[in-house]
This record gives sequence, structure tokens and C-alpha cells, in this order.
Amino acid sequence: MTRVEIPIEIARRFSNGATSHNVQASDLQDVLNELEKQFPGMRDALNSGLAVAIDSSILQDWFLEEVNENSEIRFIPAIDGG
Repeated sequence: MTRVEIPIEIARRFSNGATSHNVQASDLQDVLNELEKQFPGMRDALNSGLAVAIDSSILQDWFLEEVNENSEIRFIPAIDGG
């Protein structure tokens, strides 16, 4: 199964603080769909202002990026500059 790491702020709101989840998915759209099934509302939270890293590579256009059962996905909060 694909391992997904989500930011603690989102985990507190949707998954009782659990930041690590395993999902069956072939691309990031599937990942979001599976997380939404388990935690309604999480999809929108993950789609707003977060970067995504698959196997340590940060992606810009990530929505249809393929994943496999050994992939590790991290949703990363954007860093504000000032």
C-alpha cells in the first residue's frame, strides 16, 4: 500500500491526529479519493496550498502523478516568505 504523510494541522482536524495513512492508489488522484472516503473533507484541505513530495521528490503539477505500492507521499505546508 502507498504510505501517505499529512501535516499535523490537517491530521488533528480529520484523523484524530494520525499523520500516517496507507492507501491503495495508482496516482495522486486515487490517494485523495481514498483519504476523502476515510476522512470526509480532507481532500479540500490537502488541495489548498500544499506541496507534494513523492519518494522525496517535490512536484509542481502533481495531481495525476503515478504512485506505486512502495511510494511514500508527503503533503507539505507551503512556507510563507516575508
